[in-house]
Amino acid sequence: GRNFRLSSGLMLGIVTDLQAPSKISDTANFASPAVGQGTFEEKVVLSGAVRGRLGIVQSDRLWYGTAGYAWSFHHITRTQ
Repeated sequence: GRNFRLSSGLMLGIVTDLQAPSKISDTANFASPAVGQGTFEEKVVLSGAVRGRLGIVQSDRLWYGTAGYAWSFHHITRTQ
């Protein structure tokens, strides 16, 4: 991430994160009288986050607030 301090004492920052994990997955077997036996498989394909920071610098102190957004993309497969 990066932080930028303006001459007015205002501080702006941003942090990002992107992951493409290949080992986060799970498989579950199921059975139902209506559809028979089957398998669900779920894999996390991509996930990421972005967070912003807004603050003010006063003497030797930094007062700030932060907010962000996180997401993930999953691939689900059902076989019977």
